[in-house]
Amino acid sequence: MLDRSAALQFWPFAEQGVIYLNHGSFGAVPKPVHAAQQALQQQLYANPMDFLTGPHTELMSANRLHIAALTQADPQGLVLLSGATEGVNTVFSSLQAHGHFQPGDEILITSHGYNACNNVAREVALRTGAQVVEVQLPFPIEDAAQIRALISAAVTDKTKLAMIDHISSIQAAIYPIADIVADMKAKGVPILVDGAHALGQVPLNLTALDADFYTGNCHKWFCAPVGAGFLSIAPRWREVMRPLILSHGYNDPAPQPTRLLKMFGWTGTKDYSAQFVLRETSAFFDTLMPGGLESVRASNCALVREGAQIVEDELGWQRTVPDSMSGTMISFLMPPGDAALLKQRLRQEHNMVTQIVVNGWNNQSVLRISAHAYNQRSDYEKLAAGIRQI
Repeated sequence: MLDRSAALQFWPFAEQGVIYLNHGSFGAVPKPVHAAQQALQQQLYANPMDFLTGPHTELMSANRLHIAALTQADPQGLVLLSGATEGVNTVFSSLQAHGHFQPGDEILITSHGYNACNNVAREVALRTGAQVVEVQLPFPIEDAAQIRALISAAVTDKTKLAMIDHISSIQAAIYPIADIVADMKAKGVPILVDGAHALGQVPLNLTALDADFYTGNCHKWFCAPVGAGFLSIAPRWREVMRPLILSHGYNDPAPQPTRLLKMFGWTGTKDYSAQFVLRETSAFFDTLMPGGLESVRASNCALVREGAQIVEDELGWQRTVPDSMSGTMISFLMPPGDAALLKQRLRQEHNMVTQIVVNGWNNQSVLRISAHAYNQRSDYEKLAAGIRQI
């Protein structure tokens, strides 16, 4: 069983007295992982030449292989980068450069898609003359079949790429992504899965999923430092993909590793340390409870359901997706009122960090709660009490 009081001491919230209920936005780095990152940064700045021409290559390879194993991806097609938004930009940029999008083609996105990523589709459509087709998905959501049917029905013979979330951000809904990928493959449509919230919130088997592209973050639910993410690329697209910054790997004559891995393994002189402590991040979860990350994930799922029940019982607010589509965060549509002021007062008067998206859906504000190893049942009781008081 996870000792949540003990786990809290590994995050800075303990000494700050902060009740942190918004892990989903930017994650939160445990102290041991941050210390490991700082140790690498000290090596880098103590002797940049020795570090960047020495352990850099081994660290990149070892951590890349670790994430490939963790996500059950083909290691020859998985690369590390700064995060899911970079992954989305990488795929669209590479496909555009390869002439994949032509005037009149369609790019499929959804109304639940993350705005930053949907903007990439919109910009590429403007550049190429393609059209963005935005599937209007409902919220609240009845069930996964409803989402699958609406997305499948929007595909036409002009659809050149579908970009679909694995777990939507504002709605906090886990989509039936395996079914959606299968539907796209049956229709001959390449699919890019935005898995920004997936690693650490749901088990992943990217080999079995078999999407054309899958990008995710390590800094969110996996708790790595900001600046760590990944992109998994199916074999037929590996010759097409290019990092957003080309460097020496483009024409490195060394036979190994592959050109893809060389190009993504070095994208200029910068601090790669967030990507170099992914093994230490996994090891940290192993110290929290038997079963490591997977056991912590399951415990977090159970706790956030308890928290959601408290919000329902104390405030009368209803959650917006069924439990079968919920992971470690749950959203509520809020009643009319000054949501921005509520968020501010919870932070100032109750030392509480929450995710309240003002006018987040059809002019209604959305409260999204989350659970990670440092949270406790009392956090949600205090949240409900604070909202009632305000």
